[in-house]
Amino acid sequence: MDTHRPESETSRQLVLKAWAHLAVGEMAAFSEYLDVNVHWRVIGADFLPNDGRFPSKAIVMQDLLGMSVWDYAQYKMTITRTYADGPHVVLEFVVDAKTKDGRRYPNAEYAVVVKVKNALIVEVREYVDGIRARNALSVDRTSTATNQVSQKKNDGCQDSASRPRPDRM
Repeated sequence: MDTHRPESETSRQLVLKAWAHLAVGEMAAFSEYLDVNVHWRVIGADFLPNDGRFPSKAIVMQDLLGMSVWDYAQYKMTITRTYADGPHVVLEFVVDAKTKDGRRYPNAEYAVVVKVKNALIVEVREYVDGIRARNALSVDRTSTATNQVSQKKNDGCQDSASRPRPDRM
């Protein structure tokens, strides 16, 4: 990647400034960096609304960042790497946090690929460990229809923890 092009460094600095606001819970300031038609996809978090797809700034701010589950007094984001190539920036970061109800979310690793256009963020692809995120956040925002299909698939099945072990029969 050519990280020495002026566009690369401009994009990198814009994304770092935006994420600095996100890291301390300054959502209004963060939103100023988002294009009105930003497309944000959280890969690995299909428990979020729309399977983790957020097609506009308003929806990102309401349905993703508006969940407001973090206790920002106990939230620490550490950016570990950045890569930039023209309008694209990759951030790797670690979050060590607690939710407002006291659940721990230790050392969660993230990667985001961000595209910048006209000094605004127009696309975000966020990669997250969905199982850890779901456990920490206790979020289950799948549709009723999805839950009913899952229920039917599991009818009559037991998980391994609830099945009697052969040596105990």
